[in-house]
Amino acid sequence: MAEENLYPGSAGLRIRNITACQGNNVCRNGLINTIELAEKIEKRCNSIEQNLKFKVGITGCNNNCLTAEQNDIGIKGIINPKWNKDNCTLCQLCKNICPTGALKVDKAEGKVEIDKSACTLCGKCVKACPFNSLDGEIGYQLYFGGNFANRITIGQRISGTIYEHEKIIEIIDKTFEFYNKYAKDKERFSYTLERVGLESLQEYLIEKVDLADVACTSEN
Repeated sequence: MAEENLYPGSAGLRIRNITACQGNNVCRNGLINTIELAEKIEKRCNSIEQNLKFKVGITGCNNNCLTAEQNDIGIKGIINPKWNKDNCTLCQLCKNICPTGALKVDKAEGKVEIDKSACTLCGKCVKACPFNSLDGEIGYQLYFGGNFANRITIGQRISGTIYEHEKIIEIIDKTFEFYNKYAKDKERFSYTLERVGLESLQEYLIEKVDLADVACTSEN
């Protein structure tokens, strides 16, 4: 198995195998290279002392095949759509494909408006536009404290969008550091956050990872 770069799974009190969907290498809906990011995270996790049961999952888009919110740390690929009037024919295809009705096409004014409060950053409008009039910056949303075991907990977002792999690795490092500081012996991360508060993790990461430049909001 090792000769073919296949390795057995992990269990017990340790960081489990990093899981990821196929991402944009295979899936037409994928926004990010999930495999590349998973390999970077796995390499980092393999180099640290492990005394915690932790799951990290990466999903390539809002279809959420890897269900980011059920992992101790979940990562989801997103894209923040921006309209460029060049080449736009106001065909309304972007409006029709948007699953949340976040786009409005105003033919009288000759423009497309995006309701940021309704947009889920799924990127369906960007991929659907045949004239490349919609584009945007691809990034990552992080979720913390998911647990789909005996007592289900949905992972929560505590920061805005992250754009660099290095920042994600740093956040994961400091999350492990937070866990080792505040968790009880063999405690699942969701129970730790339930005891000490999700806000405590948010404040810790703001201080340790310099997330002051990111809009921190406790939201799903």
